[in-house]
Amino acid sequence: ETLNLTYQMAGVSWQPVYDARLDTSANELSLEQYGQVRQQTGEDWSDIALTFSTIRPAMGSEMPPISEWRVGIFNNQIFESRANFAGQAAKMAMDSVAAPMAAPALQEVQAEQQVAAVVATEYAAEFKVPGRVDIKSTTDATKLYISAAKLKATLSAKVTPRLDAHAYLFVETVNNQTYPIIPGSVSKYRDGAFVGNASLPLVRPEEKTNLSFGTDDRIKVEYKRIKDDESNPALMVVGDMTVERQYETRLQNLHKNDLPITIYEQFPVSANADVKSELLPATTTAGFVKDSENRQGVIAWDVVLKPKEEKTYTLGFKVKYPKGERINGL
Repeated sequence: ETLNLTYQMAGVSWQPVYDARLDTSANELSLEQYGQVRQQTGEDWSDIALTFSTIRPAMGSEMPPISEWRVGIFNNQIFESRANFAGQAAKMAMDSVAAPMAAPALQEVQAEQQVAAVVATEYAAEFKVPGRVDIKSTTDATKLYISAAKLKATLSAKVTPRLDAHAYLFVETVNNQTYPIIPGSVSKYRDGAFVGNASLPLVRPEEKTNLSFGTDDRIKVEYKRIKDDESNPALMVVGDMTVERQYETRLQNLHKNDLPITIYEQFPVSANADVKSELLPATTTAGFVKDSENRQGVIAWDVVLKPKEEKTYTLGFKVKYPKGERINGL
């Protein structure tokens, strides 16, 4: 007779990793998903059927209980006693640290690029890796292909000229899968060229997400200060100093197609009641959104530039502060 045992073991984990490949000519984003698995059970896995699950039993199945929230008078003696104890414990831990270990290697298994079978429910998803695989018990991770999703890519550009006189290409896409895209690291490629790594957040079905694909050299950006005046009430003992500035951003679209562009600018926000900062509408190009994306002092213009089209945007503001005081941040 044959006895089959099914059991759970610790020392096994997996995490999703992605390759995001943007085709700008087709306005398409291919999101390739891999499972990076690591097992340290002490037993090599040979010729096994492997399934990745989005269920996280390590988090437990019970909601943490909520209890009373206490406040009280600060006791400095208790604080110092605890701080001294923590410092001694940290020193002991540092003294016992061994030499640093080399980073674990990543073993990539190049199977036949067959797509994993997906079993999605309302609350979780399982990815059944095609064929059979071997995974050794080691600190090294094994990377296995799961699937690729073809997503529609809406291209746009964004620029923050005060910080960087380069435009950045962004892609907005919608998760068209029946299961969430779970968080993981993503390697990004634009028309076959690697542009960088980032983190991909949780994206639920039918939810939008944005990815940056590096600088866009076909958008010309010029940024300069065109006014810097300071009034000094020299004949008065008291009074306010006034600084008035104006900045100019010039954009030109050198692409062959129309392109939506968002320009982010900012004016100072006062951190002191004696300092007054004010945006000047008369010297600021109309059509902006103030406190864009809930960021105080940030304004944004949204524009669609045609091929070869050039536009200029200006920002003006003034800052007042008491005479005799020094101001920083300008």
